[in-house]
Amino acid sequence: LPEMFASKQGVPRIALTAQAIVTIAFVWIASVKDLIDYLGLTLTACGAVATCTLWFAYREMNAIRPVRRRANAAQLQYVTGAGVLLLAAMQVKPYQFWLCIATFGIGMVIYVFSSRNR
Repeated sequence: LPEMFASKQGVPRIALTAQAIVTIAFVWIASVKDLIDYLGLTLTACGAVATCTLWFAYREMNAIRPVRRRANAAQLQYVTGAGVLLLAAMQVKPYQFWLCIATFGIGMVIYVFSSRNR
């Protein structure tokens, strides 16, 4: 994250304050059901992305010790299931789906700009 959120004393007060402000704004703007739907989609997408990154790690690990096919099959099944859930959410709950996509987009923009300054 940007260095302005970092803390030299140990407790990141600025980051905690910013997170609290965003959280309070979300609670005021949306209902609890909408928040749960949005968070469920976001966590599903995060889990799928995290699982996909294991394939990159497995490529490097394969040189040391072969990875079992069952691990790849389980990962593929999880990512496929998450993809089906996200596609279904696009049809059933389009507002939460596009908010989830916007969250990832904003995160990528922040990452690109903060990595350029390092």
